[in-house]
Amino acid sequence: MRYDLKLTAVFAFNVLQSVVLLQRHLRTEVFLRETIPWWMAPAGYGSLAVLSTIFIPMIYPPVKWYYVLVAYVITPLFALPNSYGTGLTDWDNCSMYGKLALFIFAAWAGASGNGIIVGLGICGVVFAATSSAAGLMSDFRTAYICLAAPRAMFVAQLIGQLMGAILTPLTFMIYYLTGQVNVPDGPYPAPFSTIYRGMAKIGTEGFSALPRYCGALMLAFFVGGMLICLVRDLLPKKYGRLVPSPMAMGLPFYIGAASAIDFWMGSIIMHIWEFINKESALELGSTVGAGLLVGDGLWSIP
Repeated sequence: MRYDLKLTAVFAFNVLQSVVLLQRHLRTEVFLRETIPWWMAPAGYGSLAVLSTIFIPMIYPPVKWYYVLVAYVITPLFALPNSYGTGLTDWDNCSMYGKLALFIFAAWAGASGNGIIVGLGICGVVFAATSSAAGLMSDFRTAYICLAAPRAMFVAQLIGQLMGAILTPLTFMIYYLTGQVNVPDGPYPAPFSTIYRGMAKIGTEGFSALPRYCGALMLAFFVGGMLICLVRDLLPKKYGRLVPSPMAMGLPFYIGAASAIDFWMGSIIMHIWEFINKESALELGSTVGAGLLVGDGLWSIP
C-alpha cells in the first residue's frame, strides 16, 4: 500500500512538471510568434524628441531647445538600466534618474539662467521616458504570463498613453482650479513639489552645495557598482551567481529598512523553495510574494 502511494505521488509530480513545461513552451511560442519592427522604437523616440524640442521651450521659456535635445540624447542611458533593474527587482527607479538629471541641468543653467525651472522641466522629460521604459518591460512580462501577443500589449500601451495625455491634464486642472494645490494646510499640499524645488535650488548652486564628501562617495559607489557588475559578468556562471547585484544592494538604502527586511525574508524563502522544488518556485513564487506583500500591507491599517 505504501509503495502504491509512493508511485502515485511520483506520477503526480511528473505530470505536474510536464504541465508546467508545456505551459512555459506555450507562453514562449505565443510571445515570440509576433514581433514588433525594430524601426518603431527609434522612429517613435525620434519623433517625440523633435516635438518636445519644439514645444517644451514654448511652454517653459527658460528650458532652451538644446537642454531638451541633450536630455533626449542621454535619456536612453538611463532608460535601459532602469528597465533592466525593474525586470530584476520589480521596482521602478525612474525618480532616481529624474533627480540626477535635475541636479545636472539645474547646475548647467545656473541661477542666472532660471536653473530651477530648467532642472524641473528636464527632470520631467527624463522621468517620463525612464518610467515608460520600465512600464513597458513590466507589461511585456505580464503579456508573457497571460499568453498575450506583444503587439496586442504594445497597442494597448499606445491607447493608454493617448488616453492619459488627454485625461491627466484635465484631472490636474480639476484640482488646480480649486486654488488649494500646494497650500501647506490645504487638502492638496503636494509635498513633493517643495522637495523637488529644493533639490533644483541646490542644483543651481552646483555640486559644492552638497554635503562634504558627497560627490566623492557618489563617484566611489558608482565605480564600485560598475566593477561588481563587471566581475559578475566575467566570472563563470557557476561562480558569477554568487556575486551580489549592485541594484539589489542599493535598493534597501533607497526604500528604507521596513520594505528591505520584507524583501530579505522573501529572498530567503525563495532560495529555500528553489532548493526544494525549482519548477514550482519559478511558477508560483511571484504569486506567493504578492500575497505576502498584500498581507504585510494590511498591518498598516491599524
